[in-house]
Amino acid sequence: MKVTADGKPQTQERMLGVIRFSPEGRTLYGGGLDGSVSRWEMKEAVLTKAAILGGKGLPSPSQSSLSPLPSLKGHAGWVQALAVGPAGRVYSGDSWGRLIAWKDDKPIRDIADAHAGWIRKLALSPDGKTLASCDHLGIVRFWDAQTLKRTGEIVHGTDVLALSYAADGSLFYGDLKGVIVRHDGAKEMRRYEATGLYLLSRIQDVGGVRCLALSPDGKTLAAGGIKANVGGFVQGAAQVSYFDAGTGKLTQTLVFGGENEGYVLDIHWHSAGVLIGVTSGQPGSGQLFFHKPGDAAPTTGVKLANGHSLAIHPEGKCLVAMTTLRLGGNGRGNGKEYPANTTPLHVLRLELPTQGKG
Repeated sequence: MKVTADGKPQTQERMLGVIRFSPEGRTLYGGGLDGSVSRWEMKEAVLTKAAILGGKGLPSPSQSSLSPLPSLKGHAGWVQALAVGPAGRVYSGDSWGRLIAWKDDKPIRDIADAHAGWIRKLALSPDGKTLASCDHLGIVRFWDAQTLKRTGEIVHGTDVLALSYAADGSLFYGDLKGVIVRHDGAKEMRRYEATGLYLLSRIQDVGGVRCLALSPDGKTLAAGGIKANVGGFVQGAAQVSYFDAGTGKLTQTLVFGGENEGYVLDIHWHSAGVLIGVTSGQPGSGQLFFHKPGDAAPTTGVKLANGHSLAIHPEGKCLVAMTTLRLGGNGRGNGKEYPANTTPLHVLRLELPTQGKG
């Protein structure tokens, strides 16, 4: 798969936690650590130099593909949970437990105490009728997507970090200790053990199922995280565990990168059957990767320091990778100033190989 940088990165002055496209692909949304929901219009971009996977990384193009739009205000905590539905509907959750439903960029429902703390993720059911949310206390809640009336709850008990819906309306959720559950909203259907994504080190819980994605054919569940070797200043290789979604059998464990590669923080399936993800590690490591289940190793080569989130355009021809740029913490070299982290957004065009070529 060939990757082309499409214009210069769009830099957000305040750090973002997550990005997602609208279903028609015209708008990109980003949840901010300043409590806002940023928006960009996706423009027809001018292609620049190509950066082929396995090469020396991204070129330095000169034109942006994203045009900023007014941001949405209403949160006081970090917005790290977003779900975008049809007909102009957007849902955002923050670290204080607030859940807001937006319609045509205006708040229509606002629940300040939707959760008793950090909303980790949001997911919208395939039919658009149900919104799922999860929190650091191990609670998964279901909401009517139109009214935000709570319709159900699962008390899991361990920090739930990831959500993903299946086409049949069942929900996968993954926790800090590497346990994945498939639930139909009324009862638990199956458990999947991703124990390799969890480590107890120095009385610290390390790792966890950081992201989940079900393949387009519904047969393969991918779970991303880290194969940690130590707690504290967490270090480890990136890991993706693949499961047979129907039986729960672990079919492949993909471990890649050095001990500083860090976490796989976001993954999405391309319609071509390729898993695309971003990694983030310490200090300042990370990259974009592509993997076809069954292959011994992923295709890498595009370095994106501290990749935290990823959004694939609905047409599958481009993606946006969200990274973090640290501007010199602790005031060093900046006259005792303490600049905030910024978030460069990299727009990348995707070109699938022709049949018979890699």
